[in-house]
Amino acid sequence: MNAARDPRWWLGLTSLGLVLWVVWIDLDAAGSPGPLTSTHAQVESLRGVDGCRVCHVEAGAALDPGCLECHAAVAQQLEAGTGFHGTLDAGPDARCVRCHTEHHGDSLDLVGERAFELSGYDSRADFLHSGLAYDLAGRHDELECEACHANADAALLAEGEVRFLGLDDTCTACHEDPHEGSMHAVCADCHGQDRPFPEAALFEHTEVFDLVGAHAERACVDCHEVGSFHSIEALSGDRGREARSCDACHDSPHDARLLTAAGGSCAVCHDGVHEGFGSVLSRMSPEHHALTGFALARPHDAVECADCHAGNPGATFAERFPGRAPSGCSECHADPHGGQFERGRFADSECTACHAATHFSPVTFGVEQHTTFPLVGSHGGVGCQLCHRLPGAGQPRTFNGLPQDCGSCHADAHAAAFGATGCEVCHTEESFRDAQPAFDHGRWTEWPLTGAHLRADCEACHRRADAPDEVHRTFGRVAALFEGDLDACETCHADVHEGAFDAGWAVDSTSRNARGCDRCHDTESFANVDLDAFDHGRWTGYALRGAHAAVACRGCHAPASHGGSTGAGTRIGTVTGKTCASCHEDVHVGQFARGGQTDCSRCHVDQSSFSRTAFDHARDSRFPLDATHEKLSCSACHQQWPLPTGGTAVRYKPLGTLCGDCHLPGGGE
Repeated sequence: MNAARDPRWWLGLTSLGLVLWVVWIDLDAAGSPGPLTSTHAQVESLRGVDGCRVCHVEAGAALDPGCLECHAAVAQQLEAGTGFHGTLDAGPDARCVRCHTEHHGDSLDLVGERAFELSGYDSRADFLHSGLAYDLAGRHDELECEACHANADAALLAEGEVRFLGLDDTCTACHEDPHEGSMHAVCADCHGQDRPFPEAALFEHTEVFDLVGAHAERACVDCHEVGSFHSIEALSGDRGREARSCDACHDSPHDARLLTAAGGSCAVCHDGVHEGFGSVLSRMSPEHHALTGFALARPHDAVECADCHAGNPGATFAERFPGRAPSGCSECHADPHGGQFERGRFADSECTACHAATHFSPVTFGVEQHTTFPLVGSHGGVGCQLCHRLPGAGQPRTFNGLPQDCGSCHADAHAAAFGATGCEVCHTEESFRDAQPAFDHGRWTEWPLTGAHLRADCEACHRRADAPDEVHRTFGRVAALFEGDLDACETCHADVHEGAFDAGWAVDSTSRNARGCDRCHDTESFANVDLDAFDHGRWTGYALRGAHAAVACRGCHAPASHGGSTGAGTRIGTVTGKTCASCHEDVHVGQFARGGQTDCSRCHVDQSSFSRTAFDHARDSRFPLDATHEKLSCSACHQQWPLPTGGTAVRYKPLGTLCGDCHLPGGGE
């Protein structure tokens, strides 16, 4: 039977076709064995039955050809044996599906942690680019994957995007080029990855300038400033790299002579270690030190450097090396004089003005420099310490500001008798005993020597002592010979008047000579008396008026002998009383006595005549005179009467005051 005509064959074929159609319809409706990941599912060519054939090129065959058809970069790594996939030690099972499992939707990450575990790593974080052309080290090793691979954790990649591939391993792919393309070397060759970029840790600088000490701690741009002639970019060309000298970058605090002597190289004294810059103290030669202006001569040649140039590590150059002058002793040494010479003519001078540089004593300050107080005469042989004493323990000896008057050092032998008068008026600096003859006794003692006083020997008043006193004086003092007021004559001379004129002194006590003999006498001779200058009333209390003024002195003062300090002689006599009765007889025989005294001046004036003006009959008697009696003469009533002792006297009292006592009855007398 022809098979083509056999209904069973057609039924079987139809049944097979129907089954295949149903299966095809089922497959087309249900898709793959499981959902694709979102990244693959978004690709149009991978959808439906036709999409299966894109990955599943041959039924039952490996998926690798399909995977590599789309992932060409991976195919290139596998073929070249480079990159992540090309260097995996996967062995015979090196198939894509071993690490990347599809048809589980997004529940299983194609390149997640499991993918890295299946590729031989414990986790994605453990992968350090091993075997790749760009190993992770230093700062890069600390970065997360997404720091460089922006899609490392992206849930969905757009068509054409990559997760880890496609990056350039050059530094400028991720970092801005500070050299702006001027450098032709690989960045890592100079900068590496372990140290901060500015350090350029792998750059070998030793060919032209060895970076040691402080220079090794500086950033490149500190010396190669961007945009400068010495910038790194400028040095990257063909220009020669001549090493700069120290002074090209550092200001020299030294005198130019010092740098010239060192051949322009600071390294003669200094090294490049910043902390050791001060090692110059041990490396600097005396010859170089002399070029600073301070030669290390005695005694500075034996001094340790640090004794003069001490200072903490933070001290500035000026603090450690202030540029002292050899004569600037006070900058290092304490002032033993306590600042006494900060003023006066030595204010701008240094210690070497008086002291040698090699020793403090003996001083070089001699007599000829002692110009403020010239040391002449006896002063030239006096030791310094005798005048410049130590005021107290721990205090400096006094040099400046000492007083220059004689009394500051010498006791006043005259006990201030001359006040503020300088000793040089009479004495020289050679010897105190040699007084100058130009002494003005009146000017300096206020006691002028005139007349007989001028001719007298000094020792007549200043009796010389047998032995010097505590101030070595033998010249006598007047007070030691004459006690009392030296302005009074009687202190030295006997008062021949025995105080008779003391009353006058009380009247004129304000006058210097109110009590002095020079009122009447001069100093030439006591016998020279100026009677015209003698005021009898003022100096004796008894004024000479009327008849008294015409009487000679001897009429009242009879001469008498005396023996005084000036020798025996005569003197004017003394009047013991000052009443009229002391010299005159009372012609009224006591009729007018009162209390035993008779005051003649009640009725008489100095001319001794009766004065009606002085006598008031109404006031001074018991009988006032009326008009009739006023015309009578005194003798009309007051007549002579005999005295019992003999003689007669005018009778004034007692007289009667009644008319009958004088007149008879009937009008008779």
